[in-house]
Amino acid sequence: MTDRLESDARGRVGRLPSPGAVLAGVCLLLAACATTPAPPKARLLRPGPQSLPANTVTGELIIAQLEGATVSIRALSWEVLQRFYGGQRDLANPFADLPAGAPRPTAFLLHLRNDSPEPLSFDPTAARLADQEGRRQGPLDYPALYAFLAGLEGGAARLRAVQRTVLTATVVVPPGGERRGLLLFPELAAGARAVLVDLASLYRGSAPQLLVFQFLVVEEP
Repeated sequence: MTDRLESDARGRVGRLPSPGAVLAGVCLLLAACATTPAPPKARLLRPGPQSLPANTVTGELIIAQLEGATVSIRALSWEVLQRFYGGQRDLANPFADLPAGAPRPTAFLLHLRNDSPEPLSFDPTAARLADQEGRRQGPLDYPALYAFLAGLEGGAARLRAVQRTVLTATVVVPPGGERRGLLLFPELAAGARAVLVDLASLYRGSAPQLLVFQFLVVEEP
């Protein structure tokens, strides 16, 4: 019995890998780890230097003080957009649990306040997002977005949330009133380093208002 146990032990010891084989395996593992690309960092939008004297920057907000009106805008990262909908107790999150590879919109939260005796009107479909190369994009194709969301689980609730929170048609803010909503654009171009949001169709009464907001594109820390 003792001889058999010793023989089995010698057999097991004899089957241990050599130090050279162990070292080779470790080297292969380290090489694989070194060549595995790191996940891309999220790109964030931060307020940049403003070209219009009416614009001021306060934290993440850019605020434009117009005659009789105040317009503020904030860029929302993907995570902040999720928190925005998380705070809407009676609404679903239309962008929760999207399929892998689904595009993520570039989102801005816009706040209009009218302190003038005339109505303030804004057509969000005329807004444009432009980068330093002059590439200009209009808002998302909302019919395509509706069709995409409708095909997901909870599609009806997702659509209701978009209709309640996203500015997709002309809004009129009466004197003394205010309106808040999202502007959604396609994803930024790969080479974008700076962008501007041009609210090309904002009127106080019949007078057009020039509003342009500038942002810098930065990588997530």
